[in-house]
Amino acid sequence: MKILTAFLSLLICAEIFGQIKVSTDYEGANAILRKIDETDIWIKPDLRDTDGWWFYWNMEVYGAAGKKIRVFFENDDAIGNQGPAYSLDGGKTWAWLGSNSYTRPGKDNKSAYFTHEVPSGVSSVRYCFSIPYTLEDFKDFYAKLDGNPNFKMGKLATTLRGNDNFYVSAGNKNAPVKIVILARQHCCEASASYLLEGILSEIFSDTPCGKFLRENAEILAVPFVDLDGVRAGDQGKSRRPHDHNRDYSSSPIYPSVRAIMERCASYGADDKIIAIDFHCPGWRERKSYFYYPANPRLSENVARLASMLEDNAKDAKGALPYNTKNDIPYGSKTYNSSNKSSFRDYINALDNAEIATTFEFAYSDTLGEVFSPQKGRNFGRVFARTIAKYIRSMNEK
Repeated sequence: MKILTAFLSLLICAEIFGQIKVSTDYEGANAILRKIDETDIWIKPDLRDTDGWWFYWNMEVYGAAGKKIRVFFENDDAIGNQGPAYSLDGGKTWAWLGSNSYTRPGKDNKSAYFTHEVPSGVSSVRYCFSIPYTLEDFKDFYAKLDGNPNFKMGKLATTLRGNDNFYVSAGNKNAPVKIVILARQHCCEASASYLLEGILSEIFSDTPCGKFLRENAEILAVPFVDLDGVRAGDQGKSRRPHDHNRDYSSSPIYPSVRAIMERCASYGADDKIIAIDFHCPGWRERKSYFYYPANPRLSENVARLASMLEDNAKDAKGALPYNTKNDIPYGSKTYNSSNKSSFRDYINALDNAEIATTFEFAYSDTLGEVFSPQKGRNFGRVFARTIAKYIRSMNEK
């Protein structure tokens, strides 16, 4: 209570006297404040238990209404292609500050910074590396499905920090096709959550695609594999001693990973597993792409799925583009690791695997199209229709 009282006093002081203050006192927040010099703010990403550097940050600024502020990243560059995302309503809606809002390090400046003329009359502004997707966002999605008989949720596991993680399921338990889709193994990769939400929206809908998938497949989705990290605002990538996507081993340390492995291991020998793990790539990449598995048969299957996705995306309005030329085959310079403890490699080793892949979904812009939550959801619907098309092709063999 004393901490809360002190925080509220800080905010009141900022409003009355126009002093700029920075807060990370909310779910998903992440920043280390270095200093504030009038309208200049100096921060850096909080790496916490991250092994090495990563770029996620998320903060709220008070007392800046009507002012032109600059936010510097101390000897660093943690700004994406479209500048930071910002929200004037406490994180309910977000927009990009824009590609003209920032300056990258140069000869005279070692620190990247962005500039924002804050509108008058706003109590605070939230800034984030990308457009966030939190547990509250998923609850909003869940509320829209209230009463939908096709929508089922269950407890996946109790996390290391005591959160009840959950899964979403749908479809026909007796169907030979098992679809497993994951997001947020690296908890900062929020754009992928909008894609996953779009897939789920299509699956639970009364569209021909939704009905087909529910009749011909059993679906398991885990929206937040690293739920602890999503809530805490961690990086998640390269977490010590290893992150969630390096935990698919004989002795996993994360309860959610263990539960996913047990679920996949429970499928029958005659079942066919279509497993897709959704991630986001490097912070300034402008493309989305598949990683192809080492297994030649599964690699061919991913190539078929990818070709179908490219065709479907060309005809889709209001969705983001995708091109197979950006996919990464196993054995390339950027993908030749011998690591066998990722989700993709775990599924790749199963005899009943049909598809085992990772799909990287760009944070802020893709092939010239700027990301928005709705475009991400629309692309997810395209992805669901592509999975349905692939399953039909399996049945035609």
